[in-house]
Amino acid sequence: MIKADRQRSDEVQAYKAVLSEYFRGIDLLPVLVSASQRVGDVYDAANRWAFLSSSSDCFPTLGKIPESPSSLPDTIEIRTSQIGSAFGLTKLFSFSASASNAATVKLKFTDVKVRRASQMALRSALCPACDYLKPVTSGEMAPYASGQPLPIVVGTVLTAKREVFVGEVEGANLDLTASLAPLAASLPLEVINLNPAMSAALGYGSTSGCLLKSDTRLPVAIGPAFYPKLIFDRVQSSGSQADELVAVEWHDANRGASKDWLSQAAETLPSPTTTG
Repeated sequence: MIKADRQRSDEVQAYKAVLSEYFRGIDLLPVLVSASQRVGDVYDAANRWAFLSSSSDCFPTLGKIPESPSSLPDTIEIRTSQIGSAFGLTKLFSFSASASNAATVKLKFTDVKVRRASQMALRSALCPACDYLKPVTSGEMAPYASGQPLPIVVGTVLTAKREVFVGEVEGANLDLTASLAPLAASLPLEVINLNPAMSAALGYGSTSGCLLKSDTRLPVAIGPAFYPKLIFDRVQSSGSQADELVAVEWHDANRGASKDWLSQAAETLPSPTTTG
């Protein structure tokens, strides 16, 4: 049981890393567990992305954000054991060991929509009850002590449908449709058999296989409206020196600068993946 739990945890962490790298390229954070995330929601980046407050708590006059069509580049290669995670499940899913290692598995986001609020709109809508966000929205520098929240205000929410292509494994005695049926029935998902021509037309290469499709559009990534520049100082502790976070300087998120922070956050903070 302990071994299975550790294996499941390792697979989830590996899946997080793949999604984090993919979305970091477009200044976004992946959402593993969709929970109706909205523009104006606030998460604590210093405490495993704990949910601090909702959009209606702190930005009650923000109103409904219009939704616009968008798109995401390319497909994402994942492992068979991560198929369940791709559809928001916590259990592992795999074939036989030989087939699992050889199978081509690709995740794609379709019917992508985006909701986005400007920093000015968020500043104007901030209510007095959420004064703790004033330094964030005003672009101030504030001292930071261990245990304090590092509040990240959501400025962008990307929603999409998900589909996963599983390629047939040459020489493997494996019925893909039958193997995927329990997973498909539990969600539910549509299972479509693809010949090489169909796979190629959909961007999955000239390989026969099965396509798992979800018809539900859910949040798949969020973007911060403001990002923190983390300021460290070298302190003496127990005879050794270490870098300690001592202050935070807040900035409006913008292309490039916020990407630098996402890279820094991946190294100095818990995994930048919200779980609702």
